[in-house]
Amino acid sequence: MAEVLIIGSAAVSNVVYVDSLPSVSESVTGSIMYKFPGGNGVNQAISLTKLNKKAELITKVGKDDNGKIILNALKNEKVIINNVLLSNKLTNVEQTTIDKNGNYYKTKLFYVEKTFNEEEIKKIADCVKLCKYLIVNTDVDTDSIIEIIFKAYYTGKKIVLNVTNDVVLDKKLLSMVDYIALNEKQLAFATGSEIKGESDILEAGKQLILKGVKNVLVKKGEKGVIFINKQEVFKVVGKKVKTSDKQGAGDNFISAFISALIDGKNIKDAVYYANVSASVTVQRKGTVPSFPTKELIEKQMSK
Repeated sequence: MAEVLIIGSAAVSNVVYVDSLPSVSESVTGSIMYKFPGGNGVNQAISLTKLNKKAELITKVGKDDNGKIILNALKNEKVIINNVLLSNKLTNVEQTTIDKNGNYYKTKLFYVEKTFNEEEIKKIADCVKLCKYLIVNTDVDTDSIIEIIFKAYYTGKKIVLNVTNDVVLDKKLLSMVDYIALNEKQLAFATGSEIKGESDILEAGKQLILKGVKNVLVKKGEKGVIFINKQEVFKVVGKKVKTSDKQGAGDNFISAFISALIDGKNIKDAVYYANVSASVTVQRKGTVPSFPTKELIEKQMSK
């Protein structure tokens, strides 16, 4: 039985490392290229199992070689994949170019269906009954998200909405969400706000609270995280580290946060724990290879 059920995308990421990112119409020479399993759902599921949590992923992959790469990676990391769905379409691909400071350009090619049909949603609902937390990523079709969260809400599970793109969020949907995680740009889009500083973040975050979200986590990259709910507002400052690759840090953050809550940490300590975890991730290349274990996070926290 999974402690955390994740609904989100799977992709194979072709990553090229360069000294500096190209400007418009410019070509640059790469130093090395890797192929990693990735996608928000895959990253979160593997991050959780590396933190000794039982995680199940429901996603769609093709029957091609890239699909096999993803399934093998999930099996190797002990993610529950009994309900991963096979598509006749090609597996999703990400093309990523990363500079020496860890900044990147990414192009996502979605081939498999983002939607879940009625039968698939029923299967998801059955899985939700057995978990403690449900993470839903917005790279899934919006109508499917609403249907999945609606069914989960009435089971009393903790619902986490991880925003992965610019999306307008339904008020009824937001009223069922326990935790929402998003960056400044996504927060601005979701609330129709102009965000220039932290005061704007607080005002936009409070808009989400007024729409029914219980807890808001605004990810600010190396600058840390701002947390907002009805009772408190606080900021956890990012740890200063030498960045190698920022890919997957947001996914790792939300997984480490949920892992810490499952372990009994209070919200402020859980945010700090997740922030440390993400800071470890960005110091290493790749997504899956960079996700830290519980022991490594605790070692970093003791420094």
